[in-house]
Amino acid sequence: MPPPHAAFDDDDHYYCLARHRPRWRGKLHLWCGLAAPLWWWHALRLCRADLNAIAATVLSLLSTSLMLLSSGMYHTGNWLTVEREEWWGKLDYVGIFLQV
Repeated sequence: MPPPHAAFDDDDHYYCLARHRPRWRGKLHLWCGLAAPLWWWHALRLCRADLNAIAATVLSLLSTSLMLLSSGMYHTGNWLTVEREEWWGKLDYVGIFLQV
C-alpha cells in the first residue's frame, strides 16, 4: 500500500492530502490569532489581580491563541514538503484539543 502522501509526488502544492482548499479557509483564524495581543490585554485587564483568575485566563488565552494561529497557518500556508504540512496539521489538532 502506498504511503498516504504518495499523491503529492508530482505536485508542487500540498494541502490536506490533496483536497480542495476553499478561498477563505483559515483566513479568519489567522486574523484573529494575529489580533491576540489586543484581546489578551483586554482579558487580563479584567482579572483585577486575582491570581486564580489570571492563571485560568492565561491558560485559556494560550490554548485559544495556539488554536487560531496553528489553524490559520495550516490552512493558509503553501507547504514545500509533505512532512511540513503534516507537522502543521498535527499542531492544528493539538490546538483544537487544548481548546476543547
